[in-house]
Amino acid sequence: PCHLHLPTHTYLYPADPFCYVYSLFYYALSCYCFFFLMIRRPPRSTLSSSSAASDVYKRQAEGDLLARGIFDDMSAQAMKMLEDIPGVSDVQLRPIGPASPRHLNDWETTNAPYKLPQDLVAFFSMTDGLMLTWSVAIEGQGSVCPLGCMSLNAISQLTPLHLDIRDGQVDEHANRLDHCQWGDDPDHCFAAFNLDQNMRDGNLALMYPNRTEDPQVWFQDVSCCWYVVAESFTHFFRLMIAHLGIPRW
Repeated sequence: PCHLHLPTHTYLYPADPFCYVYSLFYYALSCYCFFFLMIRRPPRSTLSSSSAASDVYKRQAEGDLLARGIFDDMSAQAMKMLEDIPGVSDVQLRPIGPASPRHLNDWETTNAPYKLPQDLVAFFSMTDGLMLTWSVAIEGQGSVCPLGCMSLNAISQLTPLHLDIRDGQVDEHANRLDHCQWGDDPDHCFAAFNLDQNMRDGNLALMYPNRTEDPQVWFQDVSCCWYVVAESFTHFFRLMIAHLGIPRW
């Protein structure tokens, strides 16, 4: 802390009292502007960050409102709906903090040239993953059985999945292809990343269908066949909430 010593010599100020008030006002305004600019100045690390990191910071800031306006509301609605269903009990939403911009930037650096979609960045800016579980009471037995689960990986668990050229594929029009697309083109840029490590009957993936942006959500069943589930992460999230985490929905 610094100690400001205002001059008290009377000869520094004119006899007019208005001039004295004006001088004090000017001095106070100067101090306010100085401290305001110092507070508003971005940290040096932000000024010297890479363009990739700045892009993630920007998308996370833009996505904050989207995250709270969509994902938070839908999660709250799902919990309320479950709690209102007779027989459903022990609805638990595990509290998870948000992912940091550095972790988002690290993911894109590690998995370049693939970019996280804005809606997923928005989701991670609210919570680094999701785990909502619920149980049902078995009538006449007095026991409770775990049943429903809505789970999504943290950013650190969004890891690549192996795409085999022998995998089957069904396109978005429900047509089964003779060969998977990544098996026909050796220079493809298909990539899949694990969205739910708790999935027991296949793989849920953030799939980049021969592009590096705007991924879709795909599901691979136990026969190693891939299906398009949703055109975006937001569409998938709505589907997951609508089905309340019922097994094999």
